[in-house]
Order: sequence, then structure tokens, then C-alpha cells
Amino acid sequence: MSHVDVARHGYFSFSTTNKFQAEDETLAGPKTLREWELKDLHPSYNTKAMTSLRLTFTEIDELFLRGFRRSLTLLDLISEDYRGDWKRNLIISPTDAEDFERHIQFGRLSSEVSNIDYFQDQAEIRFWCLATEFLVLENEGFPGGQVFDPNTNGWRACPVPDVHASGFSSRILEIEKVASHVPQQVIAAMSSISHLSAPWNVIRHLRKRTDLLDSLFERTHRPVSADQHLISLAAQIDQSWPKNVPKNETFRPSGIVVKAYPKGKGLSIPTPTIMMITTISSVISISLAVVSYLKATPQPGTPQDADFFSLFQSSVLQISSIWPMMLTLRKTRLNKLASIYIWVLVVFGLLTAAVAVPLYILVHTGWSTLFSAASGVSQGFVTLQLVYVVAA
Repeated sequence: MSHVDVARHGYFSFSTTNKFQAEDETLAGPKTLREWELKDLHPSYNTKAMTSLRLTFTEIDELFLRGFRRSLTLLDLISEDYRGDWKRNLIISPTDAEDFERHIQFGRLSSEVSNIDYFQDQAEIRFWCLATEFLVLENEGFPGGQVFDPNTNGWRACPVPDVHASGFSSRILEIEKVASHVPQQVIAAMSSISHLSAPWNVIRHLRKRTDLLDSLFERTHRPVSADQHLISLAAQIDQSWPKNVPKNETFRPSGIVVKAYPKGKGLSIPTPTIMMITTISSVISISLAVVSYLKATPQPGTPQDADFFSLFQSSVLQISSIWPMMLTLRKTRLNKLASIYIWVLVVFGLLTAAVAVPLYILVHTGWSTLFSAASGVSQGFVTLQLVYVVAA
């Protein structure tokens, strides 16, 4: 459900916006507690692995329920003028919160509720949708949203929710910690019932739950370090899915992946050729610089020389070319060792280009040629490394 839908209706309501209700009714499990009581118990599915997975999901139920309860505390914060308070858009209906709590209490390993009934219960999906949306809105609010302000008789922007970052992170990390066991337990649970008929309803509903968890983590995950990457629960399940249990679709929905730097034959195939050309050019450049040094007059030059202005403009161009490369190299897909080498070349190129000009005036005109050539060579290899990044 989008933020716009939430803002329009005031309370979270899934009566018309639940994205899963449009699916085939054959997938919808028992919708009421009474229906749960009347269904067969399917004892064949009450394996130890299925029960373990169910326990993990009930832990997540409890964590989501805490969010429902926090929502109810916002009722006391709403001002008397209901129209002008943005907090009303963060509130979950008290009826939904009560229903969810009763649902959890009744379904927690109740002898009247079998594992398969618990896993294919559509009400659980509805409550999970509600809880994940609330967690996101609790932290982010309604960016770009507006509410009517009766004091000014106009519209004003919704403020950012007053939620402490560390407190919110701890809530998400707690859910992530419990959910980290889901892939392994799903695989074990499916393997434990592989001898039974394909439990399509169970698989479809498990996919919905992992999809909701992945969506929540993608929007709220805060990595501890830059190298930390969030691994999808659904991707882990697909990778380790038991071969003796058929499934007609993957847990992670397939989509079109568009690469910022697509790998094409025009870049990837001639890369070794580019490397060879760059190396040969560098050797020739350094060789000519050495010849220039040997043939140069062993004395400093003057700012009035024509060669001085040629050297000066060359150094300016080299520095202005290396500077954008520094900005580009800040975020690349290079490994750590290659990144260190490239940064060394970048700094070396900047220094040699800057030092070449004073060397011409103060020391020896031949030295300035050598330093200028060294700067050009380092710049060439930095550019070559960027070509590798694009071609990867």
C-alpha cells in the first residue's frame, strides 16, 4: 500500500488496498478463527521442521505486534482538530491491532490449528502487510506529503517523525536476527514433507511472507559498514531449494535487470589490446622524455620561454583531467588492492604535473619534461582502469 493510500484513508485499511486479495481465492486460507476450528488438522504436515519454522514466524508476529501497540499510543498525541494532524496517518486501526493480538494468541501452537493451516492463513499475510508498512512510515513519515493546517487555513508539509534512529535500528535488527533463520528452516520444512503431495498453498504463502520481509529490509536496512550487503531471504531459499520438492515459481520474482554499465563486446573484447597500446605508448613517452632530458641545456629556464607556456598549459590540462577521475574513483567496483594502486597513481599524477612547472624555472628544463611525461603515463593507466570498470 502506498503512502498516498494511507494518507487518503487516515487509518491503515486493507479492505480495498490489500495487494494480495486479488489473487486466486484458492490460495486464501482460513480468514476467521471459527474457520480455523472447523478445518482438518493435517497431521502429516506437523513435522518437527514445520513446527520450528512456525515458531520463528510467531516470533516475528510478536515483533510486529509491538509496532501495532506503538501505533495505538499515537492516539493520545493527536490534537483535537483531527484534520490538521499528520500523526493520524501513522495510526493503525485499534480493531486491527486487537484482531492481530487475538490471532497470535489463538494460533501460537494451538492444538486446534495445524501447521499447514497456520502457514496458508490469509489473515496472517494481511497483518504482515500492515505491520511492515507501519514500520516504514513510522521511521520515514510522508516525504513530500501535506496536511491541512486549520491555524493558517492552508496546507503544510508533513514533518519527519520524531523517532530516534538508534531505537528504530534496534527494532529492525531484532526482526532481521529472527528472520535470518527463515531460509534454512524453510528448506528443512519443505524437505520434511517432500514425500507428500506438492503443498502449493503453503509454498505460495511462504513466498509472500519472505517477499514482505525482503521488502521491509530493503527499505529500512542500515549497513554497519560500506562492505556489508543485504542478502535476500528469497534468494537464499531459491539457491538451496531441495531438488525433490517441486515448485512452479521462484521465491524471488524475476525482473529485468538494467546495468548502469552493460557488458558489451565493444568494451570487453578489446580491453587487452587497449592495455597493450597504453603500455607501448607509455614506454615511448618515457623514452622520448629521457632523450629530451639528455639533449636539454643543463640550466633553468625562464618564464619568458615559449617552452614554459607550453609546459604550463600541459600541466593545467593534466590536473584538470585527473580531478574528475578522483570523483569517479570514489565509488567504483574495484577491489581493495586495485583501488589502492589507482589512488597512488592519481596522487602521483597530480604531484608530478604540479611540480613540473617550478622545476623548469628553478632546477633544469629536462627534469620538467620527465615529470610531465610521468604524470601523463600515470593518467593513462588510471584511465585504463576506469575502462576495466566500465567493461566489467
